[in-house]
Amino acid sequence: ESMNGKLAYSINEMIIDLDKSIWGDLNNPNPTNIYNRNLQKSYINILIDMIEEDKKQSSYARRFGNNIDYASSDIKPILIGKIFDLNRKIKSKIKRTKDDSTTNHLKYISMQLSEFLDD
Repeated sequence: ESMNGKLAYSINEMIIDLDKSIWGDLNNPNPTNIYNRNLQKSYINILIDMIEEDKKQSSYARRFGNNIDYASSDIKPILIGKIFDLNRKIKSKIKRTKDDSTTNHLKYISMQLSEFLDD
């Protein structure tokens, strides 16, 4: 983004695109199928791992020669903002859904996010 300006695919655009594809079902009361539930759990685990770990993106660096320092980049603040926003949307969907599997899944995800945010 700093190199290509407005031509770059920004982290905010990427998060919006991921949000639409992974969490699009939060906008309706329909059940979340098992495949999306698993994808959502994996996504949350990756988000939390990226924020908690003080690491560099070394595998990317080996392939492409660019090393992103998570601690000094905008990645962590953006992801933490995403977690707050996502938890709010999840709590809203819990109130609207009638499917037990979806409700339990979302309660689990919300609990993970709330525990992370309270640490």
